[in-house]
Amino acid sequence: MIGVLRRSKPKAKAVAEVEYRHLSRERLTRWLFRTFFVAALAVALFLAGALVGTLLAGSPGPSTGTGGSGAANREQVEGFAQAFAFSYASYDSADQTGYAERMKRFGDSSLADGLWSGQGQQRAVATFVGGYTQRSDGIRVVTVAVLVDSTPADAPAPAAGKPTPAPTRRWLYIAVPVAVQGSQVAVVDKPAQVPAPALLAPQGASAVEEDTALETSLQSTLEAFFKAYCAGDGTQLSYLSLPEHPIAGLDGTLTLKSVDKVVIPTGKSNTRTALVKASFQDHTTGAVLQQSYQLTMTQVAGQWRIASISAGG
Repeated sequence: MIGVLRRSKPKAKAVAEVEYRHLSRERLTRWLFRTFFVAALAVALFLAGALVGTLLAGSPGPSTGTGGSGAANREQVEGFAQAFAFSYASYDSADQTGYAERMKRFGDSSLADGLWSGQGQQRAVATFVGGYTQRSDGIRVVTVAVLVDSTPADAPAPAAGKPTPAPTRRWLYIAVPVAVQGSQVAVVDKPAQVPAPALLAPQGASAVEEDTALETSLQSTLEAFFKAYCAGDGTQLSYLSLPEHPIAGLDGTLTLKSVDKVVIPTGKSNTRTALVKASFQDHTTGAVLQQSYQLTMTQVAGQWRIASISAGG
């Protein structure tokens, strides 16, 4: 019996060693899993923090002046200058304080000092940008064309029961100096009235060899086209134009009175250019005005179709 017991000791020891190694592998596995999990969590938190930081750094902060983020762009500077020029060119001696208050919206309080004498009456009607330059000191100078209605200083006061005399309508060209700092803009000095752009000297028309036969044959087609164009007749326009180049009409604002002149240079191509002068009557005023168009025409299955329409010249 004792021998049996002695022989069983090595077996028990071996079993214990197997169990120990099994338990050690389980502990090692759990330790590796926990280590991997903690490491993965730390990396995920780090990446999430970096992403949040990037988003916060890149998000636009509050802005003033132009209402956008970042530096004011050219369109915003031009719009600001137009608004100033409109207010600058509008004044009325009956409203002495309103003018200075309006000017304060465009620069510091000194901008309005001496800007207007307090005399006269004028009202801006419309503004258009006529030029844009940037000086070496960074100041943007925007030239604004302002259409104004001006009351002449020597105009007699309207008699009782009589209509007020019509004002004089004219164009002014005003150069506005605008400073830009980030998204903020300001008129930094008094504006300057400048001359209108110089007119291009008339150029002599170059001699063109005309395809008179084609001009004559297309007279009725052009009359039908311009009638449909004035009326906005989509059905007729689709018949006279190319399907891939649809042409929209004027929706009845004009009526064709006559096709006055057609010039088509000679050529053998199936695509030709026609210069057309035509007279139209305005539906609102009744006035007849002559206009000039350039038409691109393409011959399809023996029929000439209008591919495009633009201003002549």
